[in-house]
Amino acid sequence: MIAFLLCDACFAEYPRSANQNNSCSVIEAVKGEFSYCLLNRYRSGSDSMGWHADDEPGMGNIIGSLSLGATRKFRIRQNVTRETKTFLAGNGTLIIMAGTMQQFWHMKFRRQNGLSASESI
Repeated sequence: MIAFLLCDACFAEYPRSANQNNSCSVIEAVKGEFSYCLLNRYRSGSDSMGWHADDEPGMGNIIGSLSLGATRKFRIRQNVTRETKTFLAGNGTLIIMAGTMQQFWHMKFRRQNGLSASESI
């Protein structure tokens, strides 16, 4: 197993399941092979991901995010103007973020009470 560094925290790499491999293949079929495939599991609407950019060194400028499970609100915020936009990321929604997206925008999945489990790959 290989450890990797993300946001100054070290994580162990775990083998992906067949379903996770299939999900990563769906994203790669749309936009080509990626350097990383990270899985975020949201156990309920209480779990969230705060404002962030996926701008770690070596990640590249194309990020594909595949949502599985409950529909969640995906928000983006422009770094300078603070303009925000909200999208619904439902089961099977593929969001591709490319170009200068990670440089000029931050994103988050906010808390939403009453939701069931979902995953973002």
